[in-house]
Amino acid sequence: VCLNIGAGFAVGTRSLGDVAKPTTNLEQFASALMCVMGAASSCYMIVEMWRIVTGMNKWYDRYTSQLSEMNLLLANHEISHNLRRRLRQHVFRSMELVRMREGRASAFSALSPSLQAQMVLADGEDTWVRSIWWLRECSAAFLLDLAKEMVPELYTVGEKITRRKCMFVIGRFGIIARNGRVHIPGMVWGDDMIINNERLVDTNNAIALAYSEVLCLSAQSLRASLSRNSQE
Repeated sequence: VCLNIGAGFAVGTRSLGDVAKPTTNLEQFASALMCVMGAASSCYMIVEMWRIVTGMNKWYDRYTSQLSEMNLLLANHEISHNLRRRLRQHVFRSMELVRMREGRASAFSALSPSLQAQMVLADGEDTWVRSIWWLRECSAAFLLDLAKEMVPELYTVGEKITRRKCMFVIGRFGIIARNGRVHIPGMVWGDDMIINNERLVDTNNAIALAYSEVLCLSAQSLRASLSRNSQE
């Protein structure tokens, strides 16, 4: 932006060291055109920066509001410094997760149903969709519907995951331990929720070894999706 403005004024005026002196009509027109282009470029950059700043302020206000509520809660309880730090980190990461999810949902909604289904397949082709045997032959429309039903959750270090009748997929980040195995992003557990006999379902808890983003699909949500896709 600065270079554009500087070049425009350097060519269009005589006050900057007489770099160029427009004498003919063509030179004067070129000088004026460069000034206009420099001003337009600077205005465009200012508008874009303002859009970015206002968008950041919206999320910053939500974050500070939640953090203020957390501080009020902590002020009324005797909580260790370590736990206070973990709680504040959790607030920050949960707000970041919400911001990214809402932004993705907004961009996703602008796509046609066909493109949405293709994106779901592309995202899961080599990860969680392929690892679940009862999803491998399902249609793209059904997978898209399931993806919309999955709820993002955030777990802190050492937190147990005790929910039943749910399938879990580790999202963009996280490390989960369960049954002596370490699960990393893209891995799944709880896919046996489709079994009706409770004695055959693995109900062992999982524990987060790091901050983890987990997508949860409940059995109730699966049944609701099946009712909307009766051909599956």
